[in-house]
Amino acid sequence: MGIQTAVGVGATIKGPDVGIIQKKINIQYNKNSAFKAALDNSIKIYAPRRPLKVDNDCGNATITAIKTFQRIALKWHNPDGRVDVGGKTWRALNGNVEDAKHIVKKDGTYTSFSQFNYPKHTIGNSSSYTIYSIGCTLTSLTMAATAVGSSNEHWPEDLLPKDLTPVKANDILKKAGAFAKNSGEMVVKDGAAALGMVYEEYGRNNNLTKQDLLSLKTHLGKGYPVIAHVDYKKSATGDHWILIVRANADGTVSAIDPSGGGEIKLKTTPNENTRYQGDRAKEKSGVLFGYTGNQYKGVGPKTQSRQQKYIVVRFGLLSPVKSLYTPAPLQISMNRDCDLHYSNLGFGDFCLVSSWH
Repeated sequence: MGIQTAVGVGATIKGPDVGIIQKKINIQYNKNSAFKAALDNSIKIYAPRRPLKVDNDCGNATITAIKTFQRIALKWHNPDGRVDVGGKTWRALNGNVEDAKHIVKKDGTYTSFSQFNYPKHTIGNSSSYTIYSIGCTLTSLTMAATAVGSSNEHWPEDLLPKDLTPVKANDILKKAGAFAKNSGEMVVKDGAAALGMVYEEYGRNNNLTKQDLLSLKTHLGKGYPVIAHVDYKKSATGDHWILIVRANADGTVSAIDPSGGGEIKLKTTPNENTRYQGDRAKEKSGVLFGYTGNQYKGVGPKTQSRQQKYIVVRFGLLSPVKSLYTPAPLQISMNRDCDLHYSNLGFGDFCLVSSWH
């Protein structure tokens, strides 16, 4: 669960959001040895290794814990004792990777998942299909949740988003009821919600537009990922899901393809996409296109050939979920932790997973 208001110095000091921060502090205390040692020296209540009291009251102990975490985890020399919605302290305390751009780093290394690594793990409520065979949506959502996801009642108590795997995410989604009965098919917005994300869909009922593409790139600029449905066969509805994570200076976007877990690129122009050039006019929809040279070299030629044919015909903006209560009006202030802001996004129409054929 996320927070809806800032917590700490100069912000909310009482209420459910404070309790969320106190719980996150206790989880980090048990997982981060350097933070634990520093906090043991700062707050007497930790000396007997008791957790910080979750009382929804941001008193001296909680403020000290926030400042200590900022000093240890974020390397701040002058911690401000404040946790802003979507800010650096929240992302670190919540256990996210820094932002979606860091899933695929500029130096070419990345943290990612390949659905092909899970040939024996059945997906959802299916007794036969596996993450390997139809797990592109699950794998893409898992990678996204490491950046912007947040725990909720469906998660194991001490699991951090950055420690998610497709197998752990599969268990969470099953518990949340995101899969169809006796099936591995998933309602994407329900899968996103189970992993602590909001999903806003574009292109389900209408062809994508240039304005939609602008919304996609604006979203990436906030450090938020985009899950995209690509068409590479004789259809216009999408055959496979990938995760777009970065807009590049040359106009392309970078994505992680769960088919192999490698980085690919997509262009905004279709002139190098053989799939687009050869298909019927009614199938010529989409705003991002694979091309020769975009493919991930770590997979076989058949998969590389498909990646060159990708056309993004639908996508969903993925954002952090907010807490579920309505807070009192908050006075706006500016500080260094407010480098990311929420988009007021609602859930889009649902869509089902596609098999990788």
